[in-house]
Amino acid sequence: MTDETSAGPVSGMDALEAIATARTMRWFEPTPVPEEKIRTLLWAATRAPNPGNSQGWHFLVVTDPALRGQIGKVISPIAATVGSVQEAEPDHRAMRAGSLNLLENLGDVPVLIFVCGRNIFPPQAPQIDLLHSAMFGAAQNLLIAARATGLGAAMTSFHAPFESELRELLGIPDDVHMGALIPVGFPARPHGPVRRRPVEEVVHWDRW
Repeated sequence: MTDETSAGPVSGMDALEAIATARTMRWFEPTPVPEEKIRTLLWAATRAPNPGNSQGWHFLVVTDPALRGQIGKVISPIAATVGSVQEAEPDHRAMRAGSLNLLENLGDVPVLIFVCGRNIFPPQAPQIDLLHSAMFGAAQNLLIAARATGLGAAMTSFHAPFESELRELLGIPDDVHMGALIPVGFPARPHGPVRRRPVEEVVHWDRW
């Protein structure tokens, strides 16, 4: 079954520009995100490639302030394991500062999206790796769509150490895998070119 009636593309920047400048955003304004924008991100996520068009993904979108606050409290102990900004290597200090800021203020980020999924493909012998490929493809689409529509987002695994608590809090069924937690909101810091190794260092033509 196809769904072409829910929120589709909206005006935004060129796809390649969005890819080139979609830095992980760890600083957010408290401004609420309009539901139309959230639905656009989910539309983009569900256009991602997935094995056999099985579409095993599910998305849990949390906007309720009290519930976001509870999620933030559950996850906050991670901050103690990150270490101080001063102890980080110079090139990593900004990243560590951002990570600490995000962890300390996670409950105030306007939208928290859990990318989840059921292991359903192939039907006769479902493979978890195939589900991961679907969930993470959807997550990448969501991140790029956020950048293209003026939002910021971060791909995190903050949920991982606290799955049992979060499952109980959010009513997530046992047969649903939790792939990623993506905070979304209007960015409080500028986006900019992502820093990556030159293509020439990682690409091999015809032979390795």
